[in-house]
Amino acid sequence: MFSVEEIPPGVVRLTFAGGMTVADEAAYLATLDRLATRETPFVVVALMAGRNPLSPDSRKRQALWFKRSREQLRSYCRGLVRVPGGSAHDPGRDRLAAALPFPLAHAGSEVEAVAIAHRLLAGGQ
Repeated sequence: MFSVEEIPPGVVRLTFAGGMTVADEAAYLATLDRLATRETPFVVVALMAGRNPLSPDSRKRQALWFKRSREQLRSYCRGLVRVPGGSAHDPGRDRLAAALPFPLAHAGSEVEAVAIAHRLLAGGQ
């Protein structure tokens, strides 16, 4: 299941719980498109309940979106804060951090993630 909610001001919470259906993947990709059009600062908080791999086609579309949206994200996205579910170790973490045009942080809880998000919005690390 995928859901999105904005916690004013400027924190966008993406929740990945359980498996991703075709509709969930479509909603996630549509959310990415909306994020790429924002012209106000924001931070994404991603709550990951276990591993929710996208289909190969959606992974490809996500990668193309990142490539296409990189400069817009550099201008307005202040960071991504992930709250991993299950194992806290993500072998792709370093590759992801290097690929993003904004900071990547990890938190142990949603409360901690939102606090980090507010610091990032305020210009802190």
